[in-house]
Order: sequence, then C-alpha cells, then structure tokens
Amino acid sequence: SAELIDRYKHIIGIDTRLQRLDRAVAENERRIYQLTREAQKYTAQSNPQKLRDTIKAAEKLQRHNSRLLKIIVRTEGKLTRAAMSVVDKTREVDGRG
Repeated sequence: SAELIDRYKHIIGIDTRLQRLDRAVAENERRIYQLTREAQKYTAQSNPQKLRDTIKAAEKLQRHNSRLLKIIVRTEGKLTRAAMSVVDKTREVDGRG
C-alpha cells in the first residue's frame, strides 16, 4: 500500500540521518584525538597559551559530540518506533493483525 511505502521511506530517511550523525561524531572524535596530541606537544614545549587554546577547542568539540550523541539516541528511538509501525501495518495488510 502507499502508506506502507511512505513508512519505509520515512525509515530510510531516519537511517540516513543516523549515518550522517555517526560520521559527524567520528570526525569530531578524530579531531579531538588530534587536539590531544597537539596539547601533549605544547605541554612538552612549555607553551601554556597554545595548550590552553587547544584544550578549549577539544572541550568545545567534546560538548558538541555529547549533543550529537543525545540526538543519535533520540533518532534511534524514532527509527525503532517507525520500524514497529511498519511491522504493525504489514500485519494489518497481511491480515495477521
């Protein structure tokens, strides 16, 4: 049915969003790792200003990642609900509801 197709498209849209969010989190983690390495270098060089700036940048990325992870959890919940809706609708269409 057309409604079932629309529900599948909705699931695909949610899944696509999750993939984008996952990539963003992975990129931020890569950048945080890179900043941590820089911070170690600035510590060894006794460069407190660059160390402070680097740590601030890493903290900002970490806060952003925390927000992204919360969005991922909410989006996964939406995906689960959408999938269950398709299962329920499929049962209705098949007469097993």
